[in-house]
Amino acid sequence: MTRFATRLNSFAAQADRAWPNHSGKPTLEMMAQRAASVPGLTHVDLNFPDHVADVPRDVLGRINDLGLQVNGLAMRYYTNPAFKLGAFTNPDRAVRQEALDLTKRGIDAALAMGAPLMTLWLGQDGFDYSFQGDYGRMWDDEVSGIREVAEHAPECMISIEYKANEPRSYALLPDAATTLLAIAETGCANTGVTLDFAHVLYADEMPAFAATLIARKSRLLGVHLNDATPSATTD
Repeated sequence: MTRFATRLNSFAAQADRAWPNHSGKPTLEMMAQRAASVPGLTHVDLNFPDHVADVPRDVLGRINDLGLQVNGLAMRYYTNPAFKLGAFTNPDRAVRQEALDLTKRGIDAALAMGAPLMTLWLGQDGFDYSFQGDYGRMWDDEVSGIREVAEHAPECMISIEYKANEPRSYALLPDAATTLLAIAETGCANTGVTLDFAHVLYADEMPAFAATLIARKSRLLGVHLNDATPSATTD
């Protein structure tokens, strides 16, 4: 069966058109119902912890009831304001550990939902001006963090989604080559890369060339197709 998936939050775009009488953000069920109306769509990717506040199997059941499956989860590091200074690379060891523990809970949730794929967009891991941090320490923390969560459940694939910048001015993993270097240093077989088409363009890369490099040194575990407009890049 051909698997055609989407990030569920894409269906929060232009909410006023879809739900003119609803105020506030669309609920999980509202977005899932909207996704289920798309011909040929089979799977959705959910954000963790945003979309999995309840028991993972219960969330899966609500998605399945609409005729959809869960493809995987994607981490979001917004629960602690301190994550603005980094998740895996935060200068505070306790905050770094909080991010790692949150990721492990997300991986456990993905496995409970029968969707062994966790996408890591480490957008907060970076810097905003010259000499803001100890680059060597930040790199070591990033690699060891990815390794720790990958080793937490070897049966779950860990996919790194890189982006050149935003929310940080300079991301620690901004392009395909840097991401592949980090993956190689983890030494974990259950790692790979998610290519976001817009992020590839932000990095001034040629998408097909980036995919070729990834295939040579790692695995391409996902492709996000979007045009980088605000409605297409909803968190």
